[in-house]
Amino acid sequence: MLKSNYFIAIAVLSIVNQCAPAQNVSPSWVETFQVSPATYSVSVPKTKDTPKESEWLTEVGPVHGTFRYRFGVSIGGSRIQVRLSNELGDKPLKIDGASIALASDEMDAVPGSIRRLTFGGKDSITLAPGAPALSDPVDLRVSSLSELIASVYVANEIALAPFGGAAMLLSEGNDVLSERFPSTHRVVSRPLLTAVLVQPEHPGRVIVALGDSITDAVRDQPAMPRGWVEVLASRLSVQESKEPLAVVSAGISGNRVLLPAMGPAALARLDRDVLFTPGLSKIILLEGLNDIGFSGKTVMGTEPDLDVAELEVGYRQIVSRAHARGIKVIGGTLTPFRGAFYFSEDKELMRKAVNAWIRTSNTFDGVIDFEAIVRDPASPDRIKAEFDSGDHLHPNQTGYKAMGEAIDLTLLK
Repeated sequence: MLKSNYFIAIAVLSIVNQCAPAQNVSPSWVETFQVSPATYSVSVPKTKDTPKESEWLTEVGPVHGTFRYRFGVSIGGSRIQVRLSNELGDKPLKIDGASIALASDEMDAVPGSIRRLTFGGKDSITLAPGAPALSDPVDLRVSSLSELIASVYVANEIALAPFGGAAMLLSEGNDVLSERFPSTHRVVSRPLLTAVLVQPEHPGRVIVALGDSITDAVRDQPAMPRGWVEVLASRLSVQESKEPLAVVSAGISGNRVLLPAMGPAALARLDRDVLFTPGLSKIILLEGLNDIGFSGKTVMGTEPDLDVAELEVGYRQIVSRAHARGIKVIGGTLTPFRGAFYFSEDKELMRKAVNAWIRTSNTFDGVIDFEAIVRDPASPDRIKAEFDSGDHLHPNQTGYKAMGEAIDLTLLK
């Protein structure tokens, strides 16, 4: 009997030893860039009062061809994977070709850097409704804070999600392997590419910024740098540490915590855009101003009145779901908005109450006082004039820079 048990134990150990190496075939993947999938279920009237936040709300499509998109990554690595999305689609989406490359001038690729993307070894893939697709890994050495070019070819006509704030070029043919892009036709939309993963030299961590347009960074031109998220990523990249720390944006312009409209509500997309992020270590939450501003009647329509207590419950849910995965959440106070298209005195009282709760409820694992960074000391319910983009709601590039530079980095360790 003892001899029999001995041979069983040896057999089990042999199986374990054979399986163990497969668990460490390659270094861990870390997300270095994200664009949260979003469609927009609102119809915005075009009037003199139409907010800046909706100025790109125009349907793009039906179109087909090669979409080329330029973007910056947070941290680098030696290998790369690209994530495409049909998660909000209601019918299959066929991708007929795709590539990734280092960015040269404008929308051109650095010669010799283009890598064709495959999916299970094939050049094309059909994404089921509601599904993403992750490419096979490719060898491409990417530096921190560098810029890449992604090209996606779709032979059949598709309608792109409007109000993306991302400028892309579109050509009619399959130009995914073209170093110099043959078209200057620009479209502004949500890109099909929604994330990029890298394998850094040392295991890395990711901070996800979950929010609305102030995180997505509404700006004067769609191709401009995104804002405080990039400023924070730049600061972290120069820290003396063997552990790379990426910062990616899960911001959607017009987004809310509790209700959908411009993209799924934060509570609905939390798993997809945040908690399932490879390498996630912390969340910075800056959202809720649209829950307040869009409540009641505005030029964007009429919505249910907000109960501030329900918004606080929403925050607690985000924190609880993150804590269940061992993830800490840093709360950001809501920035001033007097003069914005949906401002009212009652809504200002709501914002003050929410900020007081964020600061004192001990719900979050830390607080970034974004309000204190951008408010006008002489009129605390307004953004400083030098930080105001002009709509009295969104900071300009100077304001975003101040937000990113003022964050206490010890909160993120």
